[in-house]
Amino acid sequence: MNLTQKIKNITFQNPILLASGTYGFGLKFSEVINQTGGIVTKTITFNPLIGNPPPRIYEIEGGVINSVGLENPGAVYFLKRILPNLKNLTTNLIVSVGGESGEEIIKVIKILDSHQLICAYELNFSCPNVKAGGILLGQEPRMVEKILKKVKNNTKKPIIAKIPATLCNPLEIAKAVENGGGDFVTITNTIPGLVIDVEKQKPFLGGIIGGISGNFLKYYSLYLIAKIKKIIKIPIIGCGGIKNYRDVLEYLSCGAMLVEVGTLNLQNPFGIVEIIKDLKKWAKKNKLKNLKEIIGKIEI
Repeated sequence: MNLTQKIKNITFQNPILLASGTYGFGLKFSEVINQTGGIVTKTITFNPLIGNPPPRIYEIEGGVINSVGLENPGAVYFLKRILPNLKNLTTNLIVSVGGESGEEIIKVIKILDSHQLICAYELNFSCPNVKAGGILLGQEPRMVEKILKKVKNNTKKPIIAKIPATLCNPLEIAKAVENGGGDFVTITNTIPGLVIDVEKQKPFLGGIIGGISGNFLKYYSLYLIAKIKKIIKIPIIGCGGIKNYRDVLEYLSCGAMLVEVGTLNLQNPFGIVEIIKDLKKWAKKNKLKNLKEIIGKIEI
């Protein structure tokens, strides 16, 4: 059975993508990364960022709360010092781009766009928009649509929009992505969480607020995908709590064409290999000719 899909002129050898930040910039574990459909890098911003102070990670049952922040060396450094060292990658390289405004996102893309290794960009719409009083870039549909239209005028490469899970109406945001010309939408990002250090009577994480990820997020994400697939025609990438091949199948059956695996990579960098193997075994056992036979079969 062939797990390959061609979407928006990009060929994915299987539906598994590595979520942003979980394998860094792809400089290590190339033997694992190359078995997947693609890797989404850590988010790149125009200027270098040091991220949040430690502690940055708090483990919870079935997941983690992270407050890493957008630590990265900036767009110019990424172009000159990191991209040249990714020649061993044979799978798709998707660069996550973030910023405090649509203008900053466009500046990053203009710097990186000439590099042939980059096949697409994933816009991190969970960045705070300082110009709009600190709200998330992806929190307001009109803002999302406006940013995407401007971005699409500055690159011919496919644009993925990773939208927030809360503090907005994800259905409206997904529709705004499509209206703005976005090529894919990733559903969904982490949700905000707060960890309290009881002994010290203060927040535990250095960045105070963290993003909750893990298996529980899958059920909310599946619901959103099943609803959103009815109102948009662009491909959906499912994200949240995938830990085995059955989780992947759940996402595909609800309407996702691809999935992103995140928290599992932090817990076991080689876990993704088993998911791909098991997915192939299941497909062979069930005599599946291609993924289209199961994508979007669930209706609610």
